[in-house]
Order: sequence, then C-alpha cells, then structure tokens
Amino acid sequence: MHIETLKVFCDLVDTGSFSLAAAQNFVTQSAVSQQIRTLETRYGRKLVERAKRRVRPTPAGEIFYEISKEIVTRYHISLDVADRPGVLAAVAGVFAEHDVSIQTVRQEGRGDDATLVVVTHAAADEALTRTVADLREVTVVREVTSVMRVEGEY
Repeated sequence: MHIETLKVFCDLVDTGSFSLAAAQNFVTQSAVSQQIRTLETRYGRKLVERAKRRVRPTPAGEIFYEISKEIVTRYHISLDVADRPGVLAAVAGVFAEHDVSIQTVRQEGRGDDATLVVVTHAAADEALTRTVADLREVTVVREVTSVMRVEGEY
C-alpha cells in the first residue's frame, strides 16, 4: 500500500466527497473510488458508507482513519518568500507551532526570486497539512509552490 492511498482515504473522510478528495489529490473521482475499494478488499472491511450527498466512515473506517492520520513521512516544501530579515524566523515558527521539525533549510535566489526549500524530519501528515495551511497565511510567504513527500533515508 502506498502512503498516497492513505492520504486519499483521509481526504475522503475529511471532505465527505469523492470529487473533493479527487481534486485535492489531482486524480479522478473514479481513481479515488478504486483506491477505496482496494483498501476495503485488502482489509476485508467496509471503510466508508456511500450516501447520496455525503461519504461517512464506518466504525472500521473511523479506526483506519485515526491510524492513517498518524502515518509519518518526511516532506520537501518550497516557498516563494520575501527576501528580508525575519523571514526564516517567521517560517520556522509556523513549523514549530505544529511540532514539525525542520531537517534542512536552503534559500535559493535573492530579492523577488527568493525561494526557501525546507526538508522536514518525519512528521504526521495531519501536522504537515496544518503547517502548510498556516504558511499560506504568513505575510512573508508569497506562495507555497510545492509540497512533496520524501521517501527513503539520507
């Protein structure tokens, strides 16, 4: 099983919608449905109740959801930022608020072309999701340009 499948499942539970979960993961609604069926087959349990307008987790799905939210991995985040004093402190503070530890930080470019590249230590997907949402609200962060999971060790 891939971590991406767990994320799709969590997004489905969070949004209650196959189409919204698909949009958040840049896949089709059909792909989300297929991934959920694969999980249900693998674990021999129905994980979601499919209703007309809302998807809800079954009791087994609620347990699987809680466990899936705790799956941890490292992340590579690129931020388009203002190039001025205090930017790194502001960004690091957001990571600290959500208990996401930073492994490395590198600035690329200067002035209007400044980009911060942050690689985290292992963090829960839920904590990273909250971190990215808060980073989007920081005035010195012009844009969160990418968020990627990092697999393997280095």
